[in-house]
Amino acid sequence: MKYIKDNLKGTRLPLVLLITILAGFAIYYIVYVVQMVPVQHQLTDDEGVFWYIARQAGHGFPIYKDVNILPYISFNFPPVYPYLVGVLIRIFGSCLEVGRLVSVFSFFVTCFLIYKIVNLLTRKKLVSILAGMLPFAVWFFTYWSVTFRSDMLGIPITLLGVYMVLRWEKSKKLLWSIPIFALAIFTKQSLISAPIAVSIYLLLKNRKLGIQFIIGLGVLVSVLVVILEVTTNGYFLKSILESVSSPHSLYSWEQVAKFTLFYGVSPIILALSLVYLVIKKREPGLLGIYFLISLVVLIYSASKAGAWVHYSLELVAVGSILLGLLLSELYSKTTSRKGINVFCSVLIVIIFFGFTNIGYMNYRPYGDSGSTYSKLSQYIKSTTGPILADDETLLMVNGRDPVWEPTSLVQCGLSKRGWNQSPIIDNLESRTYPLVIMEFNISSDWQNSSMFEKQRITPEIATSIMSNYKLEDTVGRYWVYVPS
Repeated sequence: MKYIKDNLKGTRLPLVLLITILAGFAIYYIVYVVQMVPVQHQLTDDEGVFWYIARQAGHGFPIYKDVNILPYISFNFPPVYPYLVGVLIRIFGSCLEVGRLVSVFSFFVTCFLIYKIVNLLTRKKLVSILAGMLPFAVWFFTYWSVTFRSDMLGIPITLLGVYMVLRWEKSKKLLWSIPIFALAIFTKQSLISAPIAVSIYLLLKNRKLGIQFIIGLGVLVSVLVVILEVTTNGYFLKSILESVSSPHSLYSWEQVAKFTLFYGVSPIILALSLVYLVIKKREPGLLGIYFLISLVVLIYSASKAGAWVHYSLELVAVGSILLGLLLSELYSKTTSRKGINVFCSVLIVIIFFGFTNIGYMNYRPYGDSGSTYSKLSQYIKSTTGPILADDETLLMVNGRDPVWEPTSLVQCGLSKRGWNQSPIIDNLESRTYPLVIMEFNISSDWQNSSMFEKQRITPEIATSIMSNYKLEDTVGRYWVYVPS
């Protein structure tokens, strides 16, 4: 009790109040997880693709293949997440909950590692706890943490590597971080900021150790790539490079920038991180370099077609660490109790209202009721044969495999770089598909040049559907077509 009473004195009171507010957000997050993880429909695009790929991996089937072989899916992510979830699927069964709970667990580990890193550098428990709880206030961090995707798993892995480097900075023990960083890269290929930052930092501080780190990581990654290339007949690297060669879109960059920089709590985290870097401009340290490189990677990645706010997760995680370091700096060097109290009080107001403005309590994926999916399930179960749909999760929930994946094939431009869409068009012409289910009206929305619809279906497929199918029903946000 003495420790708690001491913390309530003077300048620490606003800090304790802020932690209490964040604890409330954490409780709400747990409620959110209980509500959303069991939901039997997609929370974001491509959950069904990750589910299908993980199931294939769990049963020993290849996950990297020729995109012109059914199903027409180009899985352009590394293999760690699908194989991990695949093993769990073999144990617990094939369901959405398995992949989503991996993401939830990864989120909690991320918060813990943010706490550990700040505590390692500051030895201030309260500031470290606050930093570790900041992700609970960031709407897209918490929202993405319940999805069946690989984005969240890579964050704690890369933070673990950073923690190891910071802890063993002057020892060769830090070379044990090499397999950790390699694991992060083979979870999601965009997680290159941390190893690049470590390389630069070590070259500046300890050139010999930096060269050893770079060579070690380069050799390990190269060996793993060669193994994957051999075991997948060359399709691993081809699939990964297809994501890199996706067309760039100003629209995608604008959307990511808008939701990262102008909504909720993330803007204040990033702004205060920059304040910390300005204060420490002469010695930004490993974390300062890491933050800046993450920002550069985000700017590049966010401009790719199909990009969304999950590319900001790593930057916000690093920003949370830097905000913790900034608070520690203020408590260590500021002599004005009033100044610290005002700063923390303003932070409380901004975080509270930023959260309630666009917290995940106000960001529910798709407002369809359970009756929408129940009715769609009746349509699917009343037919036999493959169904063409742009919601792969809808098919997987009803025991059907997806036919294609529009994100890579259309949105990322594979329809112009190697994917032969003729088999789908031939099946549409022969009315082979008993159902075509789309998240928009092909005959009106698509022709009106909506950005979303244009990215989900090619002109040739749209024309073939309009010529050979008729609108049977509209169910929620779905349009159901049957052969005419």
